[in-house]
Amino acid sequence: MITLQEVRTDRQLKAFIRFPESLYQDHPFWVPPLRRMEWDTLHWKKNPFFRHGQAIYFLAWRDGRIVGRIAGIIHRLEVESTGLRNARFGWLDMIDDIEVTRQLIHAVEDWARREGMTHIKGPLGFTHLDKAGMLIDGFDLMPTMVTLYNYPYYVRHLEFLGFGKDVDWVEHRIRMPEEIPDRVRQLSKTLAARYHLKRVKLTRRSDILQYRDGVFEMIRQAYSSLYDFVPMDKAESDALTMQFLRFLKPEFLSVVLDQDDRVIGFGVTLPSFSQALRRCGGKLFPLGWFYLWRAMQRNDTADLLLIGVADEYRNKGVNALIFQQVMEAFDEAGIQWVETNPELESNTSVQALWRRYDCEHVRTRRAWKKAI
Repeated sequence: MITLQEVRTDRQLKAFIRFPESLYQDHPFWVPPLRRMEWDTLHWKKNPFFRHGQAIYFLAWRDGRIVGRIAGIIHRLEVESTGLRNARFGWLDMIDDIEVTRQLIHAVEDWARREGMTHIKGPLGFTHLDKAGMLIDGFDLMPTMVTLYNYPYYVRHLEFLGFGKDVDWVEHRIRMPEEIPDRVRQLSKTLAARYHLKRVKLTRRSDILQYRDGVFEMIRQAYSSLYDFVPMDKAESDALTMQFLRFLKPEFLSVVLDQDDRVIGFGVTLPSFSQALRRCGGKLFPLGWFYLWRAMQRNDTADLLLIGVADEYRNKGVNALIFQQVMEAFDEAGIQWVETNPELESNTSVQALWRRYDCEHVRTRRAWKKAI
């Protein structure tokens, strides 16, 4: 018999966070999230999202053990801005038993209907920068630290329960060229002179904080038309910055300024922490910090998190300035491969950038939707 438990206490939330560790124990491709980051994201008193949104968490139990979990989310700002009464689901993990999945999904659907929602979509997080999208191909590859992994049977369960495709994202693996292409160097030089642009060399984490607000303004501009985007307020952007600050390597960030020192372009990349997170099991102590530090110092792979350009400079080649700065840092650090993070399959302009390099499509992930 399956019983559902609504998560209400800190102890229950810890169990919610740790359930995937048993579900994916010894799995060769699952990358555990940092427990501390999951706690700060999911806890009602930690995440600024809860000032204007709501969420509910469920655990599924059978025979005295946890067999599944799910989060239901209502982003009130999204509902107000779009006029669409969509609830979200996320943090869906379960054993290969369709009845477990059915009860978890139905629990969120019932809650969402009571709150006046008409549809449910996911997997999505609280913001557009949280992990999103169910893996539908690329199961034999390790994901980046900011993306999800799931067993193939998740897809079969969602289809059986009546979900259909809402959007798909694609991900690529790119081999870094041995030398920065001449076209990138020349275009960077031309654009810098023509538009009086300059690249910022970041050397300390405090430098990152100096340009944080400008970067988030660029995110608002560059991502405003994309799926599930809702602007974050300052409290949310500050919380996200502090979550990731420990992972940011200043020289792996690119910031482009105009003549008035306004941020008009940025690129955020990280050394790959996937192997390090597997080694530490998502725990910082006792050796987690060491594995993460070593991944930052010695790595042949980097993850491309975000790239954005101000509206008035879009389609003018400003990406070249960003790419040159990042490539120079990669060359110095010995980076040979870059993993892109999810890009909407319809975002052909971004994908066209990668076709100029030795690039392979390695994963596809999906957001599902269903009327309730």
